[in-house]
Amino acid sequence: MEHERLGQRRRHRGAGPYGLSTAAYLQNLGLDVRVIGEPMRFWDANMPLGMYLKSEPFASDLGAPQAGLRFTDRHPGWRIGQPIPLETFVEYGRWFAAEAVPGTEDAQVVNVEQGIAGGYLVTLSSGEAIAARAVVVAVGVGPFAHIPEQLAGMPSWLVSHSSAHSDLGLFTGKEVAVVGAGQSALETAVLLADAGARPHLIARRRVLDWNTVPEEHRSPRDLLREGPRSGLGTGYRTWLWAERPGIVRYLPERTRRRIVRETLPAGGRLVAARPAGRADPGLDGPHARQGRRAGRRRLPHHHRP
Repeated sequence: MEHERLGQRRRHRGAGPYGLSTAAYLQNLGLDVRVIGEPMRFWDANMPLGMYLKSEPFASDLGAPQAGLRFTDRHPGWRIGQPIPLETFVEYGRWFAAEAVPGTEDAQVVNVEQGIAGGYLVTLSSGEAIAARAVVVAVGVGPFAHIPEQLAGMPSWLVSHSSAHSDLGLFTGKEVAVVGAGQSALETAVLLADAGARPHLIARRRVLDWNTVPEEHRSPRDLLREGPRSGLGTGYRTWLWAERPGIVRYLPERTRRRIVRETLPAGGRLVAARPAGRADPGLDGPHARQGRRAGRRRLPHHHRP
């Protein structure tokens, strides 16, 4: 039976937002899909307590071909500018899985190899071997956590990636260096301060960028001047990057890297509005106050003598 239906079988490895969304579309095409993984496990187990999403409600949907499965369908009345707590998003993702992709399997894929008839043989942690015509790998960002090579050789109790800590309370009373200038680094610094640690933010830039505070209702003049709204922010260019990725992929690699570098490293407005402990971009200079408004915040830069 497996072999007779091999042409329609798809195996999904991963049950996060992208994996669940892709599975919903594949099932809608009439394909026989098995999703391997616990829905939203990485978000639940690896994101820090007290975290809020950087994205607005309209940009926090999981994708599905059928109506009624957006974030605001699950939480009607959630307005623009209202931050989304981590636990609310995890609950939404699991509700989406139950509605759009029922029957996800809490197991791990331990091996994928070439199978018969041009397909694949997928081995699960349970010992089951599954024949599939295609395998979709949607493992999320977890396997790609990066530590700079200058620090990678240090023991794990001294250097770790932010995704390794859901409870930052273990750093209470400690001095902690946070390396980076994007949302993950900035929010980690804030949450460390909330947990009673003494964070130092180390960045390779003199200015920190913050997302602007969104306006739910804009005049026609502002719409024309500021540009459309997208998941990456407000503006014509960010709308193109977010809504027309098929065009962006044809740009030269150097241009695409510049777009990522200039578009993504920005702190969420909620982080900017909270005290974030201390920031030390020069390693040994005086500490800078965190900005309380969206926009840009210049930090003092100090060199060693």
